[in-house]
Amino acid sequence: MPKKKKEITKRQKVFNFIDTSIDLLQANWKRYAVTGSILIAFICLGYITFYWIDTVESVDLVITYL
Repeated sequence: MPKKKKEITKRQKVFNFIDTSIDLLQANWKRYAVTGSILIAFICLGYITFYWIDTVESVDLVITYL
């Protein structure tokens, strides 16, 4: 007669997922920080390019001497 598999509870599955996520974050936090920073920079660039620049009447470069 085959043994009955021990069923993993939902609470244990959630705990295992969180534990694994924390381990990955501790091991690769620099990579995630750089990737997140690059993603935020591209989002800001896209916002400026496609939304903000259309709302600006003009961009003037003014150099004032004392």
